[in-house]
Amino acid sequence: MPGWSGWASLGGQIDSSAPAVGVNGDGRLEVFATSPGASGPELAHVWQDPHSPTDWSGWASLGAPPGQFMGQPAVGRNADGRLEVFVRVGLMSTGTVWHIWQDPHSPTAWSGWDPLDAPPGGVGGHFLLVGSNADGRLEVLAVATDGSLWHTWQTVPNGGWSGWGTLGAPAGVSLGWAAVGANQDGRLEVFASGSDGALWHLWQLAGGMGWSAWDSLGAPARASPATPVVGRDTAGQLHAFVVGNFATLWQIGQTAPNGGWGSWQSLGGPPGVTQINSPSVGRNADGRLEVFTFAIDGDVWHLWQDSATPSGWSGWDDLGGEPAGPVGVGENSDGRLEVFVAGRAPSGPLPLWHRWQVAPNNGWS
Repeated sequence: MPGWSGWASLGGQIDSSAPAVGVNGDGRLEVFATSPGASGPELAHVWQDPHSPTDWSGWASLGAPPGQFMGQPAVGRNADGRLEVFVRVGLMSTGTVWHIWQDPHSPTAWSGWDPLDAPPGGVGGHFLLVGSNADGRLEVLAVATDGSLWHTWQTVPNGGWSGWGTLGAPAGVSLGWAAVGANQDGRLEVFASGSDGALWHLWQLAGGMGWSAWDSLGAPARASPATPVVGRDTAGQLHAFVVGNFATLWQIGQTAPNGGWGSWQSLGGPPGVTQINSPSVGRNADGRLEVFTFAIDGDVWHLWQDSATPSGWSGWDDLGGEPAGPVGVGENSDGRLEVFVAGRAPSGPLPLWHRWQVAPNNGWS
């Protein structure tokens, strides 16, 4: 395939949703994706060989929870290093949450599927968010059918789970796609696109005193933000990224760690590309953020923080490929970024492709 110069195939039979990338306790990357099974979608995974991170296992199935219409997976890492994967099961109008986790006695063995149920009325979209609290407790967040944000959390690190609680929604606003990040002091902060065309956020209060009210970050000039992602840079400041009106990437960042926010900045779009979709963000070994997106029926593109430029960002660079959906990003144990994407195919299941930095902070395979 001419578009895959520099990429390597990991094979498999997956769908076009974003691969979920986790980092094992020993630093090895592991990728999760939905795959067609005999009676419906199953969760499949592939991982770096423990003896050689340049080699990968074959694909293995983790089966599926009861029900139909399993959504794309989300992965978190427990305080003890074990990976835990969460999926939404059900129709678009309503769904429940299930999870599965690595066995504490063997990283190659997994639990059975266990339900986390759902908020009243069910989970409304086919996506979940997983965050890690400062003490290592995982937290799962989802937008419910009523357009508000709900969450459930581990009551102790590595352990049991709370019931679902509501974080509400801005007055008169229904929430859409959302993202979660962690402040420098460990407090989680959630960002969500609103039905009013603005990006909204709320955050954990200091001292474990609950959550803030919703606050609007507004919107880029003459653009409606969609599919936010968030990363934290070397200065400890969060940055949120959105695609505005299909073709332009925008960012807004904190003016100080754990603190206030600046104004929207346009990062433009790849040259000659009329539509980009669903950004993803990774953090280089030196702390610089790098953002990846894909052109509809085009290539994977990226740009990165660059203090030598007036804007603070590089220009766009083409990584090629023939992506069928969003990019999954992982960070190797030595800090090298690695990206994963399902490859386009005329019909049927799709293979997984990957490309990686050949040295920390720079250069690609």
